[in-house]
Amino acid sequence: MGTNVYEKCRKYDAFGFAAREKAEGKIRQLGISFHDTPELLDEILGQYAGIFDFIQLQVNYADWEQPNVQSRRCLEIARKYGKPVTVMEPCKGGTLVNLPDEAEKLLRAYAPNASNASWALRFAASQPEVTRVLSGMNTMEQVLDNTALTHGKASECIGCGQCEKACPQHLPITEHLKAVAARFEAGSSFPTRK
Repeated sequence: MGTNVYEKCRKYDAFGFAAREKAEGKIRQLGISFHDTPELLDEILGQYAGIFDFIQLQVNYADWEQPNVQSRRCLEIARKYGKPVTVMEPCKGGTLVNLPDEAEKLLRAYAPNASNASWALRFAASQPEVTRVLSGMNTMEQVLDNTALTHGKASECIGCGQCEKACPQHLPITEHLKAVAARFEAGSSFPTRK
């Protein structure tokens, strides 16, 4: 959602259509992925906040005060309207993983075993409005590093079963995670997408 998309949505009553579909139970959770100024987000939510369940924003420490993104101010607007935030681009497309040597040395001095990605993910996840962080992983090592942030141990699921209770497909997630960890620890490779 940005200026051009917003104008089209207004012109063709996309928000009204989405609200009707939601009222009929055809949409459970409605949100927008937002890519514009905090002022536009404020305008959109000022008129349509009632139909949105969440907002997806680009949030990372590099874009916190960046004029063309303004992560901090967009989060403030989401807070103003009581909207939970799903984060996209927490690692800024890999930029915050491949840091300049001087920046990486500062992070390593503070926590030698923490990955660069973990710093970016923690920053995004620590914002009060944030309920989800989409990390964009490409390798099993990245999956395990990211899961270590929430479970404390990369190679083991804590086995609480909360994910299975919340899964609408009733998948045996705990067993899947254990199998993946065992395969990874055994040194097996995983197929990659082409």
